Amino acid sequence: IRIETLSKVWSGSLHIGLTSSAISDSTPQSLVPTRATELVSKPTWVVLGSEVKKCGSLIKENYTPSLYRLEIGNRVGVKRCADGTMHVYINGEDMGVAASNIPKNVFAVIDLYGSVESISVISNSGGDNPMLASQVSTVSELVEIDKDQDQDTSSDVSFHGNHGKNIILSAGNCTAQRAGSYNQAVIVTSCRLKRNKLFQIKVDKLNACWSCSLVVGVLGFTPDRFNFPVSAIGIKKSCIVVQGDSVYSCGVKVKGKYGPNLDQLKIGQTVGLLIDNDFCLHLYIDNMDQGVAARDIPYPCYGIIDLYGQCEQVSVVPTERVSPVPMCIAEDREKADFDEVVKEKSGRINIVEPNLVRNCEYQNICSRIKILLGVPDGYFDTSMNICYCDGCHKLRSDEMYHCKGDPPKEFALPSSWCKFSFKLPNKAHTLNVQDKWHSAYYGTRMDLLRRIVDTGDLHVSGSESGSCSILTSSITKYTEKSRPETCGLKPVYLSPTIKYAGCNEFSPKYKLTDPKTKKTYCVRIGLQVWLKPGSYKVGPQSLGFDEQIDPKFKNNELEWSTKERGSIMLQSLLIKIE
Repeated sequence: IRIETLSKVWSGSLHIGLTSSAISDSTPQSLVPTRATELVSKPTWVVLGSEVKKCGSLIKENYTPSLYRLEIGNRVGVKRCADGTMHVYINGEDMGVAASNIPKNVFAVIDLYGSVESISVISNSGGDNPMLASQVSTVSELVEIDKDQDQDTSSDVSFHGNHGKNIILSAGNCTAQRAGSYNQAVIVTSCRLKRNKLFQIKVDKLNACWSCSLVVGVLGFTPDRFNFPVSAIGIKKSCIVVQGDSVYSCGVKVKGKYGPNLDQLKIGQTVGLLIDNDFCLHLYIDNMDQGVAARDIPYPCYGIIDLYGQCEQVSVVPTERVSPVPMCIAEDREKADFDEVVKEKSGRINIVEPNLVRNCEYQNICSRIKILLGVPDGYFDTSMNICYCDGCHKLRSDEMYHCKGDPPKEFALPSSWCKFSFKLPNKAHTLNVQDKWHSAYYGTRMDLLRRIVDTGDLHVSGSESGSCSILTSSITKYTEKSRPETCGLKPVYLSPTIKYAGCNEFSPKYKLTDPKTKKTYCVRIGLQVWLKPGSYKVGPQSLGFDEQIDPKFKNNELEWSTKERGSIMLQSLLIKIE
């Protein structure tokens, strides 16, 4: 399409994308949303500004130069490629992969939002495309080339002849050394990275005089004639890199606290890159998968390495010596072998994630500590146990925040805790709490845990909690309608994030000894619960913190309080080892 008229009176600009919703002239106006981002009944991907959203939820930032800068005469295109990815074009230039796993039967969706008042169609799916004709053929050719490359395993990857000015290549372009200074040492692989094939380099030389170190990632365009900046972070187009423990897209930080810090690498350690079938980038350290670093990466792409700061020399690890430890999804032919391993270890711990193929020591420790808490095994549904330690969390590529309930309410996953799910009572299925109720967290003391689990409710009679979370000492019974407000019932305080519910004031530390290793650990315990919508009040945190406790939730909405009996149902026991 081409932008025909603009009105600077309004803010915002064009939205463009793909949708599975079939909207036609016969569609009732009441069923057509006011904005493209409100198309959520069926899968819809929309680019607005520089962001990409799926069904209204943000999935990618800094994807493209902002569409807010469009001017009259600018051309914008959208395309579903043969590999199931969505690409957006601005003035004939491919902005790269906006989203992946796009179904075949989709329609282009355009929202004349904000300043854009009129457009005209200058191309169609039939092929009369003055803007994209050359790009479409090029993309199609590249897809075919990439299919061939993915099947080709004949040769190893080396470094490209075009590189930063301080780089010296040797050993058949398989070893790169920085000749001087601390930067101007960007190198790229000589060929495109193949999907599901690990590319690794080994750190050969470090210089402790400098700060920071190796930077690795992927480059979404050919490096043949590219004039490299002083560092990989300076590449502002189609480039995703990992520096330290952060992930950057086109020079903008998009993820922090990811994996081991690359600035702490030692001589002899290996660093690897792998692109999976879903176009997700994985970082490997010493053959160990650190989880998904970025999704919807530009493909085809080249590996990019920056010998920055301390790192002065690296070399390519030959393919025959690469033996990555599988961390995400086992192949069907491997599942039978792992099932046998699970059976052998079932006496120690339940491996509950069907796609998890490693045995998590953190979960092992938490499982043994759980025995010391005195809660009978009959209360638990062992098929639903989940470990949220850093390794397992990255392994599953979990999103940190989810929505539950009707109406939906956000909550954070219990990062760094281990979850042991309770068996749900029959009334939980009748009330459909897993879909209709909200999810929240509750910190508690060890001496109160068994009583709470036995009663199945946080409103425990005859108990008091130092955190004001356990309720009344009165045993007087009232109905919901007849119970007076002054009956002595204290509110239960919960939170949508374990970062607050797991504070010392709610979940104090206890020193417990692992019955197997005899090591002593500091242990916190908490509960994840289902909370009935409309039964609680949202209020500010009461612990006097000045800094924001959870980046997703404001401090004035961290405490959820309720006095209503029957409004809480236990979901799982949480254990944290410190």
